[in-house]
Amino acid sequence: MANFLNILRKEEERRRTGKPLPLAARSWAHQYAGRASEFIGEIMGAEWYTPDWLAWRAFVKSVFAESMNSEELAIYRQCTALDEPPTSRQREIWVPVGRRGGKSRISALLGVHLAVCYDYLPYLAPGELGSVVVLADTRDHAASIMNYVKAALLDHPKLATLVKRPLVESIELEDRVEIE
Repeated sequence: MANFLNILRKEEERRRTGKPLPLAARSWAHQYAGRASEFIGEIMGAEWYTPDWLAWRAFVKSVFAESMNSEELAIYRQCTALDEPPTSRQREIWVPVGRRGGKSRISALLGVHLAVCYDYLPYLAPGELGSVVVLADTRDHAASIMNYVKAALLDHPKLATLVKRPLVESIELEDRVEIE
């Protein structure tokens, strides 16, 4: 118990003094850069690999130009009427999906992926805070998406260490990035 309390004291001191997060905590998330589908699978667990999420897996893999298996490629072709998926990451996406189709959850998980799996520090000026913005059509919808973001970050043991400050409408991460 004393060892655990010592670890907590050291973490409180690190946060109070503004020292950077240990490399191990950051590198775990950074290993998923460009591999959004695997990252979402890590967060959602086995549910991500069920048939219910097949179209979303194909979508995420097409956005990040990840390789697809035959089922994902078939659903990609069916949904897009294109023969081949993109070979490079997409800069912009439009998603026509009906109510209760999973848009909010996927938006939140993609926002978390973009915020934690890439190193933005070389691009930020001293004191600057980078932003990953997830847009919504109403405040209620935005609150729903933020709940998914917070759950993904705070409920995952490795991602929880990356959270600096959870706020009502945003969450600030240790690497000077916020999701809003």
